Amino acid sequence: MNNYNREPLFCEGINHVYTVKFHYTKDDLRGILLKDTQEWSILQFIPIDYQVDGIVIINNSHIRRTNHNTEEIFIEKVLRAKEYVIPSVLPYDAHDKSIFDTLLKSKQLLQIDTYRNDITYVARLIAINEKSIKVEKISVEGTILSIDTIPFNKIWSIMLDNDYLYSLQKYISKYVV
Repeated sequence: MNNYNREPLFCEGINHVYTVKFHYTKDDLRGILLKDTQEWSILQFIPIDYQVDGIVIINNSHIRRTNHNTEEIFIEKVLRAKEYVIPSVLPYDAHDKSIFDTLLKSKQLLQIDTYRNDITYVARLIAINEKSIKVEKISVEGTILSIDTIPFNKIWSIMLDNDYLYSLQKYISKYVV
């Protein structure tokens, strides 16, 4: 999974809007680049139009290409007109491993998309090793379904801090725990 000699994926640098195209799928993803490490990139997720909803961490090895063209530049202008403020500080260090250390300590809910992009897991990170993560998979009702290990190379993206996860966490806190 080491891409140490890779071409830059995000040519315009941080704080710009990109559309990310993945290998083996027609699905793409749009967001504002916050950090780009060797193996992972962190973006503020833009699921539709000009709405920002949470953070997405993308496995760079699954990225086919990124676009920063007319459409993305227009979205940047709309976000500036809305006076949207891009966070200047991330709770993640510049190193790839620290991203997962931070997620492990936070115990927050995550949405994990794997190479089978028709399945999204809601999970809580419970352990990390050099090649994989161990998670508690969570049902839509907030109960633990199973504990599974997911190899890093099978992860396409991890979403966090979005409205869906925030709402589910509130529900779990109030009704499940």
